[in-house]
Amino acid sequence: MLNFQFDYQNAIKHQFSRHQKAFTTGSLSKFLQNSYSETLKAVLAIADLSDWPSIPEEMFKEYFESIRKEVLATTVTTIDDLNMLSKNKDTWLRGPREAEIEWNYTARYSKHLSNTGRAKTVVSEIDDSSKKILGKLGDPRAENSFLIKGLVEGDV
Repeated sequence: MLNFQFDYQNAIKHQFSRHQKAFTTGSLSKFLQNSYSETLKAVLAIADLSDWPSIPEEMFKEYFESIRKEVLATTVTTIDDLNMLSKNKDTWLRGPREAEIEWNYTARYSKHLSNTGRAKTVVSEIDDSSKKILGKLGDPRAENSFLIKGLVEGDV
């Protein structure tokens, strides 16, 4: 029976990752808890097709709860808004300048964050914060030299 424990747990993880893509706002904990019956049906169908031995629902609940706690411990679902102190009130990164930049790496990083289960609000805030910070740095096309000092604090 223990050989199939990991199969069941991996199937639950897979279902959670599918559910997380639909998660946008609110409590991820409640969202995953509310997905119990849908997850149970899907995993039991997988188990049936894969000829895994059946397990009691109580054991499935234990696996479900264990994986749910693991997902909650490793998934960022909220992020604080940017809090910036700056003497420089101007930003060069607006409108036409922002539009002419090819944000290849930023777009790839945002896609990676989304694919790894980050909430849309987290990905959006990271994009916005990054652009606000870059906008406070010196304009790389400026003809005058500039000196900008700063510190970024947080999970960098």
